[in-house]
Amino acid sequence: MGKPRQHKKAKKPITKSAKLKSRQGKRLSKKNATVLDRNVKEKWDSKLTLQQNYATLGLTINPNAVMQKTARILRGKPLSYEEQLEQEVKIRKASQPAKVSQAGKELIQTFEKIVANEVKTETFQADGEVKILKMLVEKHGADYKKMARDTKLNYLQHTPRQLQKRCEKYLASAKKA
Repeated sequence: MGKPRQHKKAKKPITKSAKLKSRQGKRLSKKNATVLDRNVKEKWDSKLTLQQNYATLGLTINPNAVMQKTARILRGKPLSYEEQLEQEVKIRKASQPAKVSQAGKELIQTFEKIVANEVKTETFQADGEVKILKMLVEKHGADYKKMARDTKLNYLQHTPRQLQKRCEKYLASAKKA
């Protein structure tokens, strides 16, 4: 008597041709990009590829590509003044965006308006944290290493850098009030 899995394989054999057909179907099915943003959707051309649409809208698929090009140029030995000027020209050429259509320019302007109208939300510190920071600042001043070593007040064992960030935030909010 064999194992039940082996029986199932014998009952329903999958041929290589069936596997290939299913793989081909997956490869051949074209997936259209779903555009969620209303502004981009208006300018999107479904006949073009993703890269072509991005290029016409003035966007890049990989924003790190520009940085990689400039990093490659900057690596190397110390340069003379003339060579530095040549490299600056190369960097400017590498960082220039592709030609943007009128629709892309309009889209960029709408995005800039949206960003300009956004309201920054202010974060607040917890009351307990404010009390602890107040006591630590009164006791140690701006010496964050001593604050970090004070296990009675700094019972959460924050590092000097964490305490510095929190104290700066606390002091900034205390000035506003």
